[in-house]
Amino acid sequence: MFAKLNIRNWRQFENVDIDFHPQLTILTGANGTGKTTLLHLLNRHWGWNLHFVSGPIPEGKGIGKYWTGFWEGEQNGDFSTPIIPDTAHEIGKIIYGDGAQAALRVPKAVTEVFEVAIAPTATIYGVFVPSHRSPYIFQKINEIPVSLDAKEQIFSAYMNEVIGRYTGERYGPMGLLRSNSKSPSYELKRSLMSLATFGYGNQAVERNEEAVRIFEGFQDILRIMLPASLGFKKIRIRMPDVLLETETGDFSLEAVSGGIAAIVDMAWQIHMYAQLHDEFVVVIDEPEAHLHPQLQQRLLPDLLTAFPRCQFVIATHNPLMVTSVPESNIYALKYNANKKVETHLLDKLNLANSVDEILMDVLGVPYTMPAWAKKRIDLILEEFTRIPLTQDSMTSLKAKMTELGMGQHFPGVLAKVAESQP
Repeated sequence: MFAKLNIRNWRQFENVDIDFHPQLTILTGANGTGKTTLLHLLNRHWGWNLHFVSGPIPEGKGIGKYWTGFWEGEQNGDFSTPIIPDTAHEIGKIIYGDGAQAALRVPKAVTEVFEVAIAPTATIYGVFVPSHRSPYIFQKINEIPVSLDAKEQIFSAYMNEVIGRYTGERYGPMGLLRSNSKSPSYELKRSLMSLATFGYGNQAVERNEEAVRIFEGFQDILRIMLPASLGFKKIRIRMPDVLLETETGDFSLEAVSGGIAAIVDMAWQIHMYAQLHDEFVVVIDEPEAHLHPQLQQRLLPDLLTAFPRCQFVIATHNPLMVTSVPESNIYALKYNANKKVETHLLDKLNLANSVDEILMDVLGVPYTMPAWAKKRIDLILEEFTRIPLTQDSMTSLKAKMTELGMGQHFPGVLAKVAESQP
């Protein structure tokens, strides 16, 4: 498991200090603050060795063509000048749960892409759920499995399709899926058929208790994570299809909504990895994608209930998720006066704040009403701050706001008008 992550003077980061909670750590902040970059440093421990893109050297600042994003603050306060080192630069460190440490280093000379070296790398088991969920596309199962795949094969078959789509390897010209590619839902459907067929057996096929445990365990996970309004009952195999049997009807796996598919996708990846390792890390980028607000509010608590032995690290913009689990470490990534990113640990006393307060205080949203409504209120303020505040003007202000359907904002607007009076 992870204990700490520290980064200094690299890319947009000036000062990153993260203490990982044993169960849940949440990273939040505006786009461009580096949340996904931090996740990818963790993901390198279990095979997601994605390259980082280099930046061009500013003219006259160095002898190379590209640089890795390492910079040093100069005495004049200029934090934008890249330094071309003679050796690799240490940009930070990772501290593991057992106290071991690994340095994070960037190379001295790079081309268009480069890798961050982690040395010495500890053995950490984990799974990454990327922000781009693979759509569930119908692909017919043309052959029934003749043997039960090993747990490793089941997990790898699904993850290979997820990774292939994330990296673009499964796509051909014009962004179309290659004809020999299988969707993740195809691999899930095939695995569920295999588990059910060889798990429960029949008069001629022996029962496989482990397959039954995996199959029924996945059903139990879905009962926790799928919305109560759906009324999920069980998975039913009706060759050559897999159905979700619910109180609202039976649905083909590929016919479920994007939100339900996203939950099934996350649940299957984590559930199958849990068959291989007792304790591991789960990193999820933007888990709120495709989910209804009610599911956004419930997802993290449900994940902790379904997988209590996992350490979750989440990156999200969603205020409902940020405040959904009080026993967690929540870090906001924010730009400072130097136009560089720092981490700020969110005070747990503020977790009970409203969505609007979280959006403004934590995520830096300047206002939470629609932009058109803000513009209208600004015009009204401009009009009424130019005239004396009298009983007649207050009556006129209230009438105008009511006419525009914004009467609920009258007290706040009136207060601002009053503040502007000489």
